[in-house]
Amino acid sequence: MLEGIRTSASGMLPRVTKQEILANNLANIETAGYKRDRVVFRQQLDAQISAAASEGQEVAGEQVIVDFSQGPLEKTDRPLDLALDGKGFFTVETPNGVRYTRAGNFTIDADGYLVTPSGERVLGEGGPIRLGEGDVRVSKDGEIWQGNMAVDRLQLTEFDDLSKLVKEGHNLFRTADPAEKGRPAETTRVLQGYLEGSNVNPLEEMVEMMVVYRNFEAEQKAVQVQDETLGKAINDLPKF
Repeated sequence: MLEGIRTSASGMLPRVTKQEILANNLANIETAGYKRDRVVFRQQLDAQISAAASEGQEVAGEQVIVDFSQGPLEKTDRPLDLALDGKGFFTVETPNGVRYTRAGNFTIDADGYLVTPSGERVLGEGGPIRLGEGDVRVSKDGEIWQGNMAVDRLQLTEFDDLSKLVKEGHNLFRTADPAEKGRPAETTRVLQGYLEGSNVNPLEEMVEMMVVYRNFEAEQKAVQVQDETLGKAINDLPKF
């Protein structure tokens, strides 16, 4: 009986985690370049059950993975909005080192540098990109022009194994291994005047939230039933 309660209760915890992740995905529907998180579950056989007892299974959250599929390309016509069509990432400079992002909603800071909404400087092949006066043009291969002058070329980075990228705040990613720097993104196109939208499908996330909630309720009810049965057994046992 106690084993049954433990097994049912252990299945509730990863449901809570998944619900939180789904809620965070929904909260970022409008976030440019956002990549949704997914929870992968596994069935884990309980090794503590004795051979005489019936086998029990508990559900455990195996890991949280990032879905790097391409988000929709949304036309904005703003010259500093840049979208990536392909597997590459923009490369930015932060106080903690180089980071990567798919969000191209850039602005110019007070010192003239091209920056992310949270102030990280966007890197080109020559370092942080600094712009002067005049209209900005960005070619599909990432070359930045102002007037007739080439300013720099965006430093775009690709990775062979995207699972090695770890999410940080401000829509940034870092490599799990600091020595991993990726490689130049040769097949990724830059689209000026576009943004890549979030790859969250709101309908899919909401349906999944309902399924998770119902599963949680079922496991919660199983715990309550087993607890009530155990309580009756304990209370009635002295009568015999």
